[in-house]
Amino acid sequence: MTDRKQINVKIRSDKADKWDEYQQENPEYSSMTDLIRQSVSKEIADNSGSPTNSSSPEMGKDIAEMKDNINELNKTVEMLSDTVSSLRNQLRNQKPSDKHLRSEIFAALPLEEEMGLGKTPKELASELGGPVDTETVSQVLEDLYQDVGSVTRILGHKESDPIHYQKQE
Repeated sequence: MTDRKQINVKIRSDKADKWDEYQQENPEYSSMTDLIRQSVSKEIADNSGSPTNSSSPEMGKDIAEMKDNINELNKTVEMLSDTVSSLRNQLRNQKPSDKHLRSEIFAALPLEEEMGLGKTPKELASELGGPVDTETVSQVLEDLYQDVGSVTRILGHKESDPIHYQKQE
């Protein structure tokens, strides 16, 4: 059997609404029951002159304000974290415009008579630097080879040999 006793209190609905609103605005009270318990304890302590287990109203308001500030800080940190993640993803996915990249790669290709073997996508990517990787350069070179008659592709003797590219005048 439990050592607890339940007490029911009837009040007008407008007063109940005020109590409920007060409890919701003051997070130091976890429930209506908690508000009533602490209020009764305080009333008894005030009348008897003995200390109470509950905090002073000023301290409760300070704690509630600190909780609100912490919640706001958490929301701000989450928002900033999302923003940083979004910017990081944009930077990773950011590549120069196709037209600009095609021009840069075409300009970096050696002429046939300058260099008999041409350059590999890896060499060109290294030369260009920036957000351009070997795979992107290789794709653009293949597109240039297909679309532009003045870009030639030189295949190696073995399958493992890298493909070289050059341009004709």
